Amino acid sequence: MRTLSKVMQLVALCTLAVSLACGGGGSSSGGSSTTSSAPSITSFAAKPPILSAGGSANFLGIFSNGTGVITPGDLPATSGTAVNVTPTATTTYTLTVTSSSGAEVNQTATVTVVPPPVIQSFSTASATITVGSATTLTASFGGGTGSIDQGIGAVTSGVAVSTGNLAANTTFTLTVTNAVGTSVTSEVTVNVLILAPITPVITTPANVTAGATGLTASVAVQTGCTYAWTIAGGTITAGGKSNKITFTAGGSGSVQLACAVTNAAGVASTQGTASSTIAATPVISAFTAASMSISQGSGTILSFSFSGGTGVITPGNATATSGGTLNINPSTTTTYTLTITNAASLSVPASVTIQVVPTPTITSFLANPTTITAGGSAALTGTFANGTGVISPGNYAVTSGTAVNVIPTAGCVKFLL
Repeated sequence: MRTLSKVMQLVALCTLAVSLACGGGGSSSGGSSTTSSAPSITSFAAKPPILSAGGSANFLGIFSNGTGVITPGDLPATSGTAVNVTPTATTTYTLTVTSSSGAEVNQTATVTVVPPPVIQSFSTASATITVGSATTLTASFGGGTGSIDQGIGAVTSGVAVSTGNLAANTTFTLTVTNAVGTSVTSEVTVNVLILAPITPVITTPANVTAGATGLTASVAVQTGCTYAWTIAGGTITAGGKSNKITFTAGGSGSVQLACAVTNAAGVASTQGTASSTIAATPVISAFTAASMSISQGSGTILSFSFSGGTGVITPGNATATSGGTLNINPSTTTTYTLTITNAASLSVPASVTIQVVPTPTITSFLANPTTITAGGSAALTGTFANGTGVISPGNYAVTSGTAVNVIPTAGCVKFLL
């Protein structure tokens, strides 16, 4: 600048000398000539030079000898004063400084715009697992690098990683960070069950009747678990996914039951099993008495035939075998019941009633008078019970306590009541 100033001064002096020489001694007009300094830019930079989409940067230009404009945007710039911009994509900005004489200088600076980090999904293959087991985590993300805490570290979008064996409920945090340090996070929790399901113990009847309905089987409740039943030799009619089922027995053989318990982590127990022997339905083919009515003090014989169980005759709790007989001697009218019970405790009964007729008794049998003249009559009176009375000879029907007149024909006659 100093050299230029001297040159300009010399030119001005020379110009003045020529003017004076050519003026012919005339007077000077007293005019002057000015010059402007060239514009200059000391620095032009963006802060920050890299940002996430939606962010902003400040441009700071240090310049002199002119007015500044930043493009694109035609933003007026003052030396030493920041100008804020919000680019939507990577953009190169130009600072132009123009002097009063129209001279220009330019300097550029670029703001790099990077996409924001985005997490599309972050999930676990199993939200609940059994203690000591593992599952996998899968993250889907973009616009940055991903990392999962709890010791897992860097992950790749779409690639599953193991949680490692877990001893307690654990929350995992995915962090995705872009080139400018902007981060987004997402969490997922894996629940850990303390106990695996135990093998269920099935409670069901040891014996069931062929074709019986409404039978039940059950296992103890295990909280948070589901139940899966299977059956052979029968049909499940209700409750196949609960801890208690209702079933119908088959016709013969046995009913085979099995149940497995599965916890919320999908871990199944060993199957518990049980069986019920199918018993035939008890049937009574015959139950009769040789005499359905007997006199007091006499007896009769019961006969019976049956299948599908053991037999008992009451009263007396006498054991009965199919095809057998039983001598009885009831003192009063009695109903006898044969009960056949199978192994499943199903019973069928049959009954017969034996009518016991009381023995007839005569309290007295008197004639009044006991001696008569030929052609005379006498009154015969009998007192009796438990029967009908007949006086012979003559076959007189009599009622207890009521006299019957008889006329013997000759001699001594004996009458029988």
